[in-house]
Amino acid sequence: MTTRCQAVLQEVMRGAKELPTLPHVIAKILRMTTSAESSAADISKLIANDPALSSRVLRLVNSAFYGFPRKVSNVTRAIVLLGFAKVRNLAVTASVAQMFTGLERPGEFSFRRYWEHAVATALASELIAKRVCPARADDAFVVGLLSELGKAMLAGRAPDLYRKVLAEVNELEIPVNQAAAQVLECDVASLGSEIAQYWNFPELLVQCLKHYRAPQKAPPEYREIAQCVHVADTLAGSLGWLGAGEKFVADVDGVALMELKVDEAGLTQDANTLLKSYDTSAAVLQMAA
Repeated sequence: MTTRCQAVLQEVMRGAKELPTLPHVIAKILRMTTSAESSAADISKLIANDPALSSRVLRLVNSAFYGFPRKVSNVTRAIVLLGFAKVRNLAVTASVAQMFTGLERPGEFSFRRYWEHAVATALASELIAKRVCPARADDAFVVGLLSELGKAMLAGRAPDLYRKVLAEVNELEIPVNQAAAQVLECDVASLGSEIAQYWNFPELLVQCLKHYRAPQKAPPEYREIAQCVHVADTLAGSLGWLGAGEKFVADVDGVALMELKVDEAGLTQDANTLLKSYDTSAAVLQMAA
């Protein structure tokens, strides 16, 4: 990491330290759902300790996306019906929305565009992973949802630096990640990874957030998920859900497609499924309102 990149990270992290304890709650939830010693009651209690988070999770559980015939009235019941991993994903989704809602800077950062891209990338990551590594589909969802964490933190906690990145995007017509690497000597994917590490998120998240833009550089044990999110990011953009500040669809890594054994027919199928899933995810999208 260059001296310039370290300075950028320090400026962003000063802002990150001012955030409420929400990231720590996310970190606990992520770790508890991977622990064999954690029960539904343990996780339910953790979520219930934050009434706003509990309310948001139940709102998602009772949305059209899941279509339960009867209302689910508590988090423990939601875990029984959906499983640890699904409720974890809902809690992380609700938490991220709560953390960044209100981060709207007209002409600079559109939270709405950020959130639409995050949701589409998460859904697409899960779709692709279900076909190529089904046991890790829920992990792929979380990585996809948080894939632009670095960009959101840069825009929200160091807006002057983000403006410089946007100027480079507009002048050179390049993606935000590339512009940040040139202007700040620190791409937003690496920035997101450093923030995740600071918040004590699991190593899978730290590594995949760092490498999903160039998944072949990911450690072997995390490469498959990084590849799924990489392809999902491009798929979301190609369907119109470009991230905040983006003007172009990112190029897809041909090696990632080959190793995942994803062909044009598979991508077309995923695109059609994503469009349908996105239409039923209104409750998730409304969290950006």
